[in-house]
Amino acid sequence: MSQKDYKDNLAALDWIIAYCKENGLPLKVIWMPWNRGYAPPYMPGLQDDVNQRLQAAGVPTLDLLIHYDPKLFDDLTHLNRQDGAPVFTKEVDAWLASFAKPSK
Repeated sequence: MSQKDYKDNLAALDWIIAYCKENGLPLKVIWMPWNRGYAPPYMPGLQDDVNQRLQAAGVPTLDLLIHYDPKLFDDLTHLNRQDGAPVFTKEVDAWLASFAKPSK
């Protein structure tokens, strides 16, 4: 798989970035976790292309793509409910809370 294969996806991302900017909508991106034991070979190229766009637009990104131990997954992309999902949720909650403005 090459950039040609996911060019429509990249165009859609560009549209979302532009729409959010034009409408004053905050945009944040989380690379959802994959079981690193099964990660597809095209992912590094896709991730590089996407990250270049996100960085150029100043979009905060949390990269959890290959962050978790494979034992936390039920399959390729689904964290198990008992151990994986709670760890992921706690990490995402903390990341999102880091953007909160202090209350007066």
